[in-house]
Amino acid sequence: MLTDDTTEAYWGPLHRDGYHGDYESIHTRNQRAYRTGAAHGVEPETLFRFDPKDKLVCDIGAGGGWDAAACLGAGAAMVYCLEVNDHLIEMGRTSLCKLGVCPVRFRWIDVRVDDMEALPRFHIIYSRAVFMHLPLPLVESYWSWTTRHLKPDGETHFQLFQVDGHTEFHNAAVRMPDAEAERRMADCGLVITERREIRHPHMEPVWTIYECKKGAT
Repeated sequence: MLTDDTTEAYWGPLHRDGYHGDYESIHTRNQRAYRTGAAHGVEPETLFRFDPKDKLVCDIGAGGGWDAAACLGAGAAMVYCLEVNDHLIEMGRTSLCKLGVCPVRFRWIDVRVDDMEALPRFHIIYSRAVFMHLPLPLVESYWSWTTRHLKPDGETHFQLFQVDGHTEFHNAAVRMPDAEAERRMADCGLVITERREIRHPHMEPVWTIYECKKGAT
């Protein structure tokens, strides 16, 4: 399982109350990301340093689709957008279509109901600021799922929330030393190839990107 009742109870009201904004604000962000690669005004080289051109890409916690739009604008062959809210999925789908993206180049996945194990293997799987909100067992489920759904030469780019040498999950209800979080990633089959702290004037200095490969099986 990649979602649970606790997570849905937390995110359901937030999504209904417009946590990610209304359609117009989402579409404005998607337009900018599609044209410039800068989702939320952050240059792509600051956050995710990968080239999606001609790649099969997966966005865990796609929100309104801004990072997916950036990937599609940069030439991704196809992007799978994983989310947990009907209305958000519909707004994201509508926005990408309005941008003129061919519908065969993206697919929105409802994690609550779609068969996650039936999804293909990806060249790139990434996630922006999602794992900090999830219970640790779900985070580990996503990491294990990622290992199963990476191509042999695939790569991950995961953004984690870290403060004072500790990584936080479940909205800070779970906090552990960074080394322990990294050990848990390894136990899920991911090999860390780069750990990079994000430094940007528009972002607090609490974010770290983990680039990983699939471990030997």
